[in-house]
Amino acid sequence: MKHVNEFIKDQNFSGKYSCFKWEESFVKAFWDFEAEFDWRYFTYAYGRNIAGLFKARFAGKSRILDYGAGKGFLAEQLLGQGIKVSCFDLSEESAKVLDAKFAGHPNYLGSFTPRNIEANRGSFDAVFLIEVIEHLEDDARKVVLGNMYELLKPGGIAIISTPNHEDLGRDLICNPVTKEVYHRWQHVYSWTAESLATEISKMGFKISEVIETNLKYEGRGALWQARGFLKKVKAKIKGRRQEHLLLVAYKP
Repeated sequence: MKHVNEFIKDQNFSGKYSCFKWEESFVKAFWDFEAEFDWRYFTYAYGRNIAGLFKARFAGKSRILDYGAGKGFLAEQLLGQGIKVSCFDLSEESAKVLDAKFAGHPNYLGSFTPRNIEANRGSFDAVFLIEVIEHLEDDARKVVLGNMYELLKPGGIAIISTPNHEDLGRDLICNPVTKEVYHRWQHVYSWTAESLATEISKMGFKISEVIETNLKYEGRGALWQARGFLKKVKAKIKGRRQEHLLLVAYKP
């Protein structure tokens, strides 16, 4: 794992710019703006693929949680597969929006926020954390992973996705007023398969697998899977990494 500060230092800006510090109110303001654009959400683009990839694994599973559900794009895909889904979000407002969006759906289990964590402890067979961990500083990450562990039943699985070995330096932008630099999508850490597995293990999870892949080709049937396999082979020959990391772990 490598912090965005290290990528900024690598640019050798000679003191002209400093690293922007993401306070809670700044993070909220950033994502309040991004929420105006559905197409910028990762699960808007890949929710169908992720749900399709894990469809067989959920056979017989009764309760699935989308942690950090945002606007509910992944939850919508899971519900469409007949899976019982609940959503978690930090924002009470977001939880109300999700409840309104999925009201009346027979498999929707409702949304909740941090104040309801204890009431949902040990309730879920699987928890998704999709494209969230790269946004979290150390303290926040420990809280999130700790919450996931507590929300899972024994034997329940955690499914975590993040960019693979992301070069954060490629998406640095500058606030022209303050000369502070930050990542375009508010990413603060870059993860590798090894560092991600190590971090998740620290929280008590047992790692099942870590996959380096391109989610564009996952969960969409045999033809897309074959295309994805060919892309992986070509990328390996050229020494290129796959775009996405997908980690599966379980609570003992």
